[in-house]
Amino acid sequence: MSAPGSLKRNIGWTLAGNASYSLAQWGVVIALAQVTTKEAVGVLAYAMAVVGPVSALASLQLRVFMVTTAGRRFEFADFLSLRVGLLLAAYAGLAIYCLAAGVEAQTGWTVAGVAAWRGFDAVAEIHYGRWQSMERMSDVSRALVLNGVLTIAGVALAVFLWRSPVAAALGSAAASLVTAADLTRRHRAQHRGETMRPADLRRVREIAVLSAPLGIVMTLVSLQGNIPRYVIGSALGPAALGVFAAVSQLPSAGANIVTAVATAASPRLVRHHSEGDRAGFWRLMAALVALGLGLGVAGAGLALAAGRPILSVVYGAEYAEYRGLLVALSLASGLSFAGSFLGYGMTMAGEARTQVTLFVAAIAATAASSLWCVPRWGLIGATVALAAGTCIQIGGSVLVLRRATAATASVRGATM
Repeated sequence: MSAPGSLKRNIGWTLAGNASYSLAQWGVVIALAQVTTKEAVGVLAYAMAVVGPVSALASLQLRVFMVTTAGRRFEFADFLSLRVGLLLAAYAGLAIYCLAAGVEAQTGWTVAGVAAWRGFDAVAEIHYGRWQSMERMSDVSRALVLNGVLTIAGVALAVFLWRSPVAAALGSAAASLVTAADLTRRHRAQHRGETMRPADLRRVREIAVLSAPLGIVMTLVSLQGNIPRYVIGSALGPAALGVFAAVSQLPSAGANIVTAVATAASPRLVRHHSEGDRAGFWRLMAALVALGLGLGVAGAGLALAAGRPILSVVYGAEYAEYRGLLVALSLASGLSFAGSFLGYGMTMAGEARTQVTLFVAAIAATAASSLWCVPRWGLIGATVALAAGTCIQIGGSVLVLRRATAATASVRGATM
């Protein structure tokens, strides 16, 4: 069993694992764009936009909850049982929706494939949460690398043979299934001979109640990011949605760094806040936000300098004309990265419930902006809408964190 690592070491491991996993997810879109049409990429993008919020709600951000002080009072089996039960219920509801709405066969099967893909990944995340709580990020990284390699191999084969979004989704799902099965095998091997407490319905219900605010917040986050895609699909069609989804993948690569750094820094944010170390909390928080904004600016600069050849090489010559969109999305991503770090800060500070109100406001701003901007300015308008919603989120997050850290510091000072 590996020992906990230092913050820098854990960031390195997390970055390596997340980069491998995210590159593989990006590879799904690249493979589809290279051998099929923009419309096919749009079908996959639509399926991911539909499944995303549903998966977020069912997942309840249990991995994050496992890392917090409250989450460590429960057993691994409790989290796993809750995760599987909620996913099954959520995807059953999604299937009913697709049948009732009369979704086309190809789109419906793509939704099913993406749901399986996200579901197996969600099961794996419970294992990642257990390791993260022990600061064993090297184990998480190795599993993510395995998933990434299997995804690239599975999708490449499936898309080459069948050339459809359904094949891409099912190839990814197969890779995630193998990874989840391997993690289950490793868990059983590590705990062979130990007396493991089985899941208890009372404990499972308590976790659901405590983590529900996190699940609602992440559902709102997913909706905020996907609302422009819904509007694009409705107003501009699947080909435009395919372009937006493909180009968006490039700046979103910075999310690997955001997730890696935030995941590794989360235990320290919790410690700073619980100890009433307001200065330490804000020093770390300011560094994280600056990193997020810097990633966006760096991405925009790269897009300005070499956007056309990058898009042409990655997706094909027909995508080269979207350099301006790539620049705009890079800047919007910088804002999103900063907002993500602030979101981690609020979660670690125990402000999950407050985030619900904040993200409702951000969603309202994103939706209103999308409905107004997309018909007028097309894909650039969708980017403007994303930025507008994120600015609302950032401003509100700073206010919430200032209040939360001031209150904790005051309580700690009064008890000393």
